[in-house]
Formats: sequence, structure tokens, C-alpha cells
Amino acid sequence: MEYRFSIADILSHVAAEMVVSRLIYSMEGISNVYYDGNAKDIVVEYTTTNDLQYFQSTIEKLVEQQQGQRTVVPSLIRDTKKNVSNNVSDASIEAVFEFDGSVRRGIAVELFKKYDKLFDQIAQRLDVQNRKYPSLIARDTLSKCNYFTSFPQNVLFVSEFPHRIDVLEKVKTTDNYQELTRHNEFVLSPAVCFHCYEEFSNCIIENNLMLTSVGTCYRHEAPWRVGGQRLNEFTMREVIFIGDSLFVEEKRQQLIDEIWGLFEELGFSGRIETASDPFYFPKDYSTKGQYQLLSSMKYELLYDNGKNKSFSIVSFNNVQDTLCKEFNIRNSSGDIKHSGCVAFGIDRWVYATLLTYGTDINKWPQDVKEKLDI
Repeated sequence: MEYRFSIADILSHVAAEMVVSRLIYSMEGISNVYYDGNAKDIVVEYTTTNDLQYFQSTIEKLVEQQQGQRTVVPSLIRDTKKNVSNNVSDASIEAVFEFDGSVRRGIAVELFKKYDKLFDQIAQRLDVQNRKYPSLIARDTLSKCNYFTSFPQNVLFVSEFPHRIDVLEKVKTTDNYQELTRHNEFVLSPAVCFHCYEEFSNCIIENNLMLTSVGTCYRHEAPWRVGGQRLNEFTMREVIFIGDSLFVEEKRQQLIDEIWGLFEELGFSGRIETASDPFYFPKDYSTKGQYQLLSSMKYELLYDNGKNKSFSIVSFNNVQDTLCKEFNIRNSSGDIKHSGCVAFGIDRWVYATLLTYGTDINKWPQDVKEKLDI
């Protein structure tokens, strides 16, 4: 079943897509939402008929909020198209890479290890310091950088039973655990780099600094979108750099060049383009998000299988002094440091490789196998 909302003569194509990106996280009981450019309709596919009035009022509200907001189209930085002939089926990939992220098998596990080793080797050549951070991160840490108010759709909280005998005894007699739990002081970490900023919070850093860490990250995805490249739980290796503005941009550009070279060596098709963080509220996007786009604070490398799959596998970020300001990271003269990071979505590199070449490594190009040391 579907519900259509016409935005003809109301919103541009880009603005309509912005509304869709918010609708994904603004309504439950749906199975899909997209913009039909030919009909100029926002289309909601739903699983229950009980909320049609809610669907309509929600779309009307988001369309109204979007009206009058400026939108900036991402700029293409680099692109490459390779002719890779494959007939890879979803079923063959799912045999080794469960789309819901529940398990990896065989070649998918091997690829995961190889990619993290490869990215770590790239980081080590930059003379980084190594770090290992936990999956939990303090709520106070994310509050410092306004994560909750900027990206509320992404947050996964951690609940607990209070250490009280009266509460714990009730656990034995009910299955309604929600009434007995409370949020604790942590959430599941949405990115690795926030731990780094907390580690150096209120510190004086005189010299340029580079770190690398790999960790499990979590985002609250709409259930109907989970699968393949989009997961609630995923692994990222990040390279984080803190220093003066020239150092941060120099290291970002160095990694852009190296990773683009790797991308081409692996025979992938795709592009690098300017991007912005997924701000939920239109006013944040029209100010912070568009500033990111216009000032090239964020680039994304998007893989494209030439059919129906296109997704980001690396982000290259120069956040200038924004996060060091929030965490009070300075030099001895009192100047706020600049920072940036490069974030590799390891699961997505694995998935992209399987989409391109399939699960039988005997059929892979020899140069790809050599590059991945398989």
C-alpha cells in the first residue's frame, strides 16, 4: 500500500530529496519512502492503515519546514568508471555476508581482516599513535559537540536495571522490562573519533598529532533500511589528525590521493564528491550542512556498482576548529587547534568487493587478489 503527496510547484527536486531523507526517520509503520521525480510525488509505502492521517500531517510539516531553506548540490571532485562484467546475485553474497549484519562467513571474514590490515598499514606510514576505545561513550561527551540535538535519529541509548532489590525481584515476575529500566550514563558510540576528542579534552597540544583506532560503531537505522551497506552496527577504522590548519588539510589531501589510488587499483567505479553530515533539522542543514558543502569540509568516496547500488565507503573530514573548540583543545598560546579525520567503513569495503567480483575468489582478477594479499 502506498500514500502519495504531491510537491509539484512547492519544492525543487533537491529539496524534495531532503524531505525524504528526514521522513525516513520521522515515521514508523512504513516500509519505504522515496521521491517520484516524474510525478513530482513523495511516496510512502506503509504496512498499516491506522496512521494515514499521521503520515499526511508529518509530510505536510516537513515540507513546510523545508520551504525557503537553501539547498546546495554536492560538487564532483573525481570519478572513475570501470567495465567489470559480473552477474553477482544477492543470494550468493548473503551466503557469506548476511544483509542484516548478523553474521559474516568465509571470504567475508577474510576480506574484513585484509581491509583493516591494509588501512592500518596506510595509517602506520603516517607515524600515528595507536588507540583502542570502547563501544560505549559517555553521554556528556556527545553533548559537548551537540550530537543529540544535531543527529537525534542516530542515537542508540544504553539501558540498565537499577541495582535495587525491589526492582531486580520484579524482573522475575514480568516481561515488561521497559517499566523497570533507565538510561545509564553511556550511549553506543556512533563514531570512533569522539573518543579521541574526549581523551584530549582540556589539553594543551603543542605539536601536530595523528592517531588511528578501529572500533565498533552504532547508528539507529530505520528497520526497513537495514541491509547490505546500511547496518545498525558496523566497524570503522579512523585516522584522526590534530594540529594547525595547514597540517590538517595536508594530511587529508595526502590520504585522499592514496585512497583514490587504492580504489582504482581494486577496479571499483565511483566518485569523490563534497558532502555534509546528516543533520536532522532543516535549519541545521541550511547553515552547518551547507557550510560544510561550500567550504569542502567533508568529502565522501562513493562506490557505484553500475546497477542499483551506490554508497559511501570513506569520508575525508576537515572540521577546522569546530570540535577542538567544543573540547577545549589548544596550543600553549591559547589558540584552538584544528582537526580532521578519515573514516573507513570496513564492512562497506567488504560488501563493495563482493558486489563487484562475487564470492568465488578463483574468478577474481589476479591484481586484485595480490593487492588484498588473498
